[in-house]
Amino acid sequence: MTWLIVLLLIGYAVKGDRNNFFTGKQFNTLKKWIIGIFLVSIFSSFIPSLLIASFALSPVLLPIIIVAVIVSKKKKKKKEDTVQRGGSVNQKNDTSGSYYGYGNAPKRTVSSILPREASKRRKIIEKFNKKYELYLTESQIQRIVDASYYSVEWEKEIADMNKEYNSVYEWFQGQTGWLRAYLKVFKVQSVCSDFGQQKQICFSEFDQVFREINFASYYSQDEAIRDMNDKFFTDFNDISFMIAYRFLESNGRKYDLTKRNVIKNESETDILARKYDRMPSH
Repeated sequence: MTWLIVLLLIGYAVKGDRNNFFTGKQFNTLKKWIIGIFLVSIFSSFIPSLLIASFALSPVLLPIIIVAVIVSKKKKKKKEDTVQRGGSVNQKNDTSGSYYGYGNAPKRTVSSILPREASKRRKIIEKFNKKYELYLTESQIQRIVDASYYSVEWEKEIADMNKEYNSVYEWFQGQTGWLRAYLKVFKVQSVCSDFGQQKQICFSEFDQVFREINFASYYSQDEAIRDMNDKFFTDFNDISFMIAYRFLESNGRKYDLTKRNVIKNESETDILARKYDRMPSH
């Protein structure tokens, strides 16, 4: 490299601008060439040493690099799993009124989209409870909050309560519409931290209400729903009624809603007799 710099200086001395020997454009170009050659010579002296060091350290560095890549991929997959949740549900149908079984050990969680603090989770439920006029008590809200740290299903229920809905019926969508209809309809509720047991509770209470109503004795479904609400301290409407009906049907309990009386002219005595016939016998 030194001989190249010497040649450049000799060439500049012969061809350079005599009037601007140290300030002209040619001198600036010469400086750039000399600096460039100097830097190249420095880096080129380190390259063999770097190559030798990389070969010497490769047996140590290669396993470390491989482990780092594997750990990075696992962390990325775990992060994706916290956002998207799933899991198999053991479905079981029979004619004895069985219900879908649930495993309570969470495979994946949604905690990344929920606050970790219990007080903040409680505020989410309280706000939703008030906005959509549910009937959850203070103790039931606290039970759901506590269960959300153990049950992935209850955790998701709180996460969905933290979303915005145009209507409460939009909230009814999804696989747990039976639970949401129950929380909206029953003014006296039973809330259990075990989600499988909660499903059994909903099934039993829906079944009790439907079992006590003789649908064939009503002129319309709306009339049956009104009588159901008066009798059982519930707040069914057509949508929640059909969610409960389909939930019972999918779990082996079938009620016939097609047999209804045709409208006819009745006396007051006939009307009273019909109402008396609807009353449960003891």
